[in-house]
Order: sequence, then structure tokens, then C-alpha cells
Amino acid sequence: MTKKKRVIEARFQFRPEYAIGEPVVDEQHRYLVDLANVLHEAVVIGKAHTIIDYAFQALQFYTSTHFEYEEAFFARIASPLLAVHRAEHLDLQRELNEMWETRDKVEMSVLGAEIQQWVEDRLLPHMIIDDRKALKGARRPAQGGKVKT
Repeated sequence: MTKKKRVIEARFQFRPEYAIGEPVVDEQHRYLVDLANVLHEAVVIGKAHTIIDYAFQALQFYTSTHFEYEEAFFARIASPLLAVHRAEHLDLQRELNEMWETRDKVEMSVLGAEIQQWVEDRLLPHMIIDDRKALKGARRPAQGGKVKT
């Protein structure tokens, strides 16, 4: 008898409004959504703590990598909101790190709910609202001269 794999629908779907018109940033946003789905699925279906830890660390690392790239991009186009954007990135990274630090002290269902809430209430709105604000008023155009605002 073969064992059936339990498959759940992705919790987070990449939507066009997560794109800002800069191909690398847009691809990174897509990958962040994918990593959030991997972590959320691991928690929801009850994967081993080791797998959850790997998924969480991947999300933490890639979030940091993305923020560094995005800040360099906003510096290149001379965004007047670069300092504000950097501060927002620090807050988002701190929140993610706090979830990591407390992951062994909470039930997996609570961790799953916290991750879901962070993605829905903080990460995705950051892509839609804050990234677009940082583009407005940039002194140099983004790649191709077009900026989605």
C-alpha cells in the first residue's frame, strides 16, 4: 500500500500588486511568498521541528538578503524615503527574529498563526504600500524608466 502525501493549498498567493516594476525585486518578492508558504505548510501539517527550523531560517535569511538588495536599489534610484524604508526593514526583521526566538516556547498552531499574521499584516502590506511609497519621488527612474506606483 502506498502512503498518500498530504497536500495543502498554498496559503499565500503571489499577486501582481506585490510587484514594483523592478525585475529583481519582483522576483525576490515572489520567492519570499514561496518561502512563507513552505514554512506555513510545514507548521500546519506538523513536520518535524528540524524541517520547520530549516524553513524558518530560510525565510529569515532570504528576508534579510532581500532587504539589503532592496535598500541598495532604493539608494541607486535616490529614493527620498530610503531611511524610513531601512527602519521599516529593521522592524520587520526584528519581528521575524522574535518569532524565531520564541518558536520552542509556543504550540505549533500558535507559531503558524503568528507567521500567517506577520505575512498578511506586515510583509505583504510592506510590499504593496511601503515599497511603492519608497519609489515615489525617486530622483532616478527604475530599470526601464518605468516605476509602478
